[in-house]
Amino acid sequence: MESTIAFLALIGIVTIPPLWFLFRDIHKNRRENELRVAPFPEEYCVILEEQFPFYKRIPESLKAELHGDILIFLEEKRFEGCNGFELTEEKKLIIAAQACVLLLNHTQLRLPQTDHGSGLSRSVCSLTARYLRSAKNGK
Repeated sequence: MESTIAFLALIGIVTIPPLWFLFRDIHKNRRENELRVAPFPEEYCVILEEQFPFYKRIPESLKAELHGDILIFLEEKRFEGCNGFELTEEKKLIIAAQACVLLLNHTQLRLPQTDHGSGLSRSVCSLTARYLRSAKNGK
């Protein structure tokens, strides 16, 4: 009886972690696919056209990919303003667009997974230009 319980416990210990990772990845992929086909808010397009000049130069054929990546980035990342910098929703959108445009049209490159313990950041920390200038000048 004890050997049967020990055997079942061993089977549970061996099989549960891989199944957990499998189901977690399936859920994450499903959510990413939902975001990729979700309608991109029109107000986001207006903000990008007004505040991110490069956006106007992106061909329409690539904008759907960019929009999906932006929505995923906005959902997965936690944004933090540092040293009193206030991050508005517009600023978060611009930061996400700038990050995602780097991978645009690179099907083999995707935003890295941000698993706990992987060393990859789940946060985006943003500083003001004034802070960066003072740090550069040593003040």
